[in-house]
Amino acid sequence: MSDDAPYYPMSNSMVRTAVKAGLGAIDQAVDDEGSSSPKVVVKRPLPKQKKPKVGSRESIDAAKEELKQQKKSASERGSPTHTTVGFEEKSDEAPTNTQPLQAQSSAITLSTPTPSPDIPSDIAAGWDRTYHPGLLLLLGTYTASPWDITTQDIAQLFHTTYPTSSYDIFARNNLVLKRSRDRLNNGRSWFPAQAHLVVQGFFSMFVMQYKFAGLKLAAIKQKVIQYFNETVLPEGHMMWSDPQLLPPDAPGYEPATGFCESEFVIGILSTFLQKTAGAAADWRCLSSAVALAGAALEKEFMMYSTGEYVSDGQQFSRDNVVYRPYVGGLVDDYQNNVKNFSICKWDHILKLCGSVPQAGPTSAPSMSTSRRALYVTSSPARGE
Repeated sequence: MSDDAPYYPMSNSMVRTAVKAGLGAIDQAVDDEGSSSPKVVVKRPLPKQKKPKVGSRESIDAAKEELKQQKKSASERGSPTHTTVGFEEKSDEAPTNTQPLQAQSSAITLSTPTPSPDIPSDIAAGWDRTYHPGLLLLLGTYTASPWDITTQDIAQLFHTTYPTSSYDIFARNNLVLKRSRDRLNNGRSWFPAQAHLVVQGFFSMFVMQYKFAGLKLAAIKQKVIQYFNETVLPEGHMMWSDPQLLPPDAPGYEPATGFCESEFVIGILSTFLQKTAGAAADWRCLSSAVALAGAALEKEFMMYSTGEYVSDGQQFSRDNVVYRPYVGGLVDDYQNNVKNFSICKWDHILKLCGSVPQAGPTSAPSMSTSRRALYVTSSPARGE
């Protein structure tokens, strides 16, 4: 240390404080008199350097320099460059491998990725255009449980779509069968996702009209509860186009009409039919599609029982929809009604799917006790 450097005598406690605070290097020295208590000379700390402001010319130059050093080090190591600098240098070259951002949605889509190169080219050529829509149609028209589609069912569809193909769909671990199963799983999961969009869109408009009318939030919540209670009746708005809210023994009771023709069911089925366009099969009787739509709608409406949406966290799986006692075998119950539909009835439903009406707002036995016997065949001339 130079003779002209300033120094300050400090006690031991002050020295410890100075060390913890990082004020500088501490040099102990014994005074000329040989005192047992040391005197400590501390270097005067240098003034702190101000960091350049973010976005200033100094910070940009420093960041560029750091980026150059990182690139130089990476090139010497022969490894890719990884940097944490929050900007990119401008380049005269056009960017490569740039993909536009895609809009996100909470709904599960029914799109199919391009088949693997392991799938023969003749199969891949018609995959999106014909085979995938055919799988969805197989799901929607299945007369048994939609979870019971067999390998033979898939093989029949495959050979109908590709009559000249020699591909062995029964071969062990073949990719076509695996992809087909994946598409069927996605198709079943699509129904509750679409039901959520349809019901949520309806209640959004339902609440908005009462907000414009000046109702308070608590009053609107009661309106939602009232509509929910009317909707999930055995002859309520959920499944019937012309519902009946009175119990069967009430004066003036008349049976509801238009089963499976409500705006909610048609809203789901019309979108589903668009997904099956191009399938080489008969799509008149959508047995499982109607059953899956009814089960999905019932589960979705039950989440509004408190006047606001509350998710139950249950997946729309075979265990949760078919076998759980508190669910009541939803799909099976709705299929028990659908099997009574006449051809005229199906034609009327398909006609409605081509022109979907706009959604709008509109004590009996519970749905769980009446679900299996909601529909009774009427005159074919009525189309109901």
